[in-house]
Amino acid sequence: MNHNASGALYHTWTSFILIDVLEDEEAVICCENIKVAELYKEVYLNHFNAKQWFKNAKLKDGKQEWNYKAMEKHVVQAKGFLNYLKTDKKPNDKFAYSIAKCDVSTQGVDDDMYEMMQDLLKDQTDLGNSRHFKSAEELDDKFTMLLNCKAFIGTETSWSLLSKNLHIPCMSLHQFWPYKSIKRVRIDGVRTYVDPHIHMVTEK
Repeated sequence: MNHNASGALYHTWTSFILIDVLEDEEAVICCENIKVAELYKEVYLNHFNAKQWFKNAKLKDGKQEWNYKAMEKHVVQAKGFLNYLKTDKKPNDKFAYSIAKCDVSTQGVDDDMYEMMQDLLKDQTDLGNSRHFKSAEELDDKFTMLLNCKAFIGTETSWSLLSKNLHIPCMSLHQFWPYKSIKRVRIDGVRTYVDPHIHMVTEK
């Protein structure tokens, strides 16, 4: 079975866990960038109990569609991250955070809000971008800091998704004004929040 790996750390590690959960003896990991996948694999093996199916999986150039349905059912709902985690969590008194800017992610914040949040959290642990790691050591250090933090605060990134799945207290940041990273809408009488950049069409 083909599995996907990309610069998205959370989804890539979810694919890794899925291989072992499914006991996929013929797993092939299709990589947008093999060097990045190898880096993610090295750090994954440091912190998670990998079985022989994942260890035997082959990496190859290419891109495969994410198997979101299987990932949600067999990993997320089954608490796969917690079940496969082998590194002990040792919570400290530091908040970990990561804040994206709106020119990078629609979930991000504008420059002024970014600077204000950086000032507010200056004594806490900045995990920075959840992509583009310089080395396995950098990713390993940042994941360890996340694992041991008191709580995570930030915009939606792999760090926040990992926090949720590892049962680390997590607060998601959204900006309402002047930049809007989320908006409130009412659909069939139900009030909810959505990405403000999507175009909603109401059928008559």
